[in-house]
Parts: sequence; structure tokens; C-alpha cells
Amino acid sequence: MDFGSRENRKLVENRIIEDKELLAQACADIRAKGGKIVLMTGCFDLIHGGHLDGICDASEYGKLILGINSDESVRRLKGSQRPINDQRERAYLMAGFSAVELVTIFDSDYELIRTVRPNYYIASMTSHVRIWEDKKRVSLLEGINAEIIEFGEEKRNSTTRIIKVILEVCLT
Repeated sequence: MDFGSRENRKLVENRIIEDKELLAQACADIRAKGGKIVLMTGCFDLIHGGHLDGICDASEYGKLILGINSDESVRRLKGSQRPINDQRERAYLMAGFSAVELVTIFDSDYELIRTVRPNYYIASMTSHVRIWEDKKRVSLLEGINAEIIEFGEEKRNSTTRIIKVILEVCLT
């Protein structure tokens, strides 16, 4: 029995834009309709409630563009054993959330910010790189008048913690 699953998958796949020029045009289209653009980035390797909380909260500010770290950038940030899921899988999973407008895969935060030109930039207070320590990123966001919003004072969960628990269970 087919309940439109092919159509639903196509809708999800259409939310993923990897080409910079197409992404810039999609953002321009949102702005032309009076929409506000919210940019949130992350590895989104093993999805957990903290990710969902951030996505739901971020989408309250406007049309949420989710930047997924490329596999190579995840390895630079998290080590050679990561990511668990490749970038296409992570993008596809995140594009399935109704609160997400578009998903893109990126290697450079700076290039992504210049392409998307968000009204709001969501930063995690639990990130490895705190937003206020990255002067170049802050300067770039201020230069396009993007408001920086920090989420997540208390970490609900993390992919690293989930992996650690799985390993503990498997090794005992």
C-alpha cells in the first residue's frame, strides 16, 4: 500500500540544496516574500532531543536554513572516527523535520553565512567553538546586520555522550 511515501521523500529531498547559487536564490526568494531567514549549523550526527529543541526554537524566528557540516569538517572538529552518518544521510534526516525550510551541506561557516545572509544566526552555548570567541564570524554577522541568538544553556544530550553510552553497553 502506498501512502504517498515517494511524494513525501521527494518533498524532503527537495529541501536539500547543495549548490551555493541555488541556495542564495532560495534565500532571496524568501526575503522577497517578506520572510526572515534563520541560519543554524551543526554536525547533527546522531539525532537527539537537543537537536529537535534547537530546531523548534530556531524556527520560531523565521524560515530555518539548516547548515550540515560536511564529513570532512566533522572529522576536523570531532576526530577521525566521526561522523557516524555521512553528510547526505544527515542532510536527508534533518530535511525531514517540518520546522526546517532548507538544508545545505557546508565546509566553511564563513562562506555559508555570506551565501545565506541570515537575519538571525543561531549559536549553541554548548558548541566546541563558542560564537563570541570566533571574532571573524561575529564580525561577518555584524556586517550583514544578523542578530546572534544563543541557545542551550543546559545541554540536554550530545552525540558524543550517546556514542560513549553505546560503547559502554557493548563493552560490558
